[in-house]
Amino acid sequence: MLPDFIQTIQVNSDQAQFLIHLTADNPCFAGHFDEYPILPGIIQIHWANLASQKAFNCLVHGDINQLKFMAPIQPPIEIILSIQNLAQKNCISFNYTNSAGKIFSSGKMSTAVST
Repeated sequence: MLPDFIQTIQVNSDQAQFLIHLTADNPCFAGHFDEYPILPGIIQIHWANLASQKAFNCLVHGDINQLKFMAPIQPPIEIILSIQNLAQKNCISFNYTNSAGKIFSSGKMSTAVST
């Protein structure tokens, strides 16, 4: 289940977008780091997995084929999680951007159909 602060913008058969509102008091920033809070990479991967399950009924099953963190995600911020279902390759691609198109992170993960 996606956290309440993540809202679905659009979902179709092979693409989905989610709007994420992050404030400094969000628990995901706790201890990471007090004076320079950044969104941990493992949380970005986890949210991409949850969003793919919601949008495409598929789960990441452990293989991260590609992953790049280009810039830290710091609160307060509104970001967009975009996911593309590459079903023919059994993977999803994702990226986190802001409304101006700045890419914070991107990756590809192998998937399996949920049961």
